[in-house]
Amino acid sequence: MSVQNKSLYFNGFGKFTGISSSVLKILAILLMCVDHFSVAFFGQGVTFMRLIGRIAFPLFAFMVAEGARRTKSREKYMLRLLVFALVSEVPFDYFVSSSYFDMSYQNVFFTLFFGLFSVWCYELLKSKKLTALSALPLLVSLLMMLSPCLLS
Repeated sequence: MSVQNKSLYFNGFGKFTGISSSVLKILAILLMCVDHFSVAFFGQGVTFMRLIGRIAFPLFAFMVAEGARRTKSREKYMLRLLVFALVSEVPFDYFVSSSYFDMSYQNVFFTLFFGLFSVWCYELLKSKKLTALSALPLLVSLLMMLSPCLLS
């Protein structure tokens, strides 16, 4: 059995050396479910379950960063994140605000998309394939990510 097929990595001496992305995904999904279960049954108040569930986002963000580093087409990867963000927005809005369209709060996939988009723009700027003037989408994405902080 190769090292890539093992979910927990151990070197030849039985020493733990890492966790596979599959295990991280399952862990993040379970933690996210704990968080959503808490909201569904106990409301928006901060509970122990909500605190545990908040561990999911850094795991998902790490996996998006790793996916961006390893993918063959970052543009297709961003497109898939954006499509999933758009498709999941209606159920998310209904779950959060009981309406089918609510611009006050978006699902986390938009945040992951804009983070990936920002990294993509930064790397284009760094490689001189994008000029500072055409980096306006980067500025817009950063402002959109910061807008909840700026407006409150």
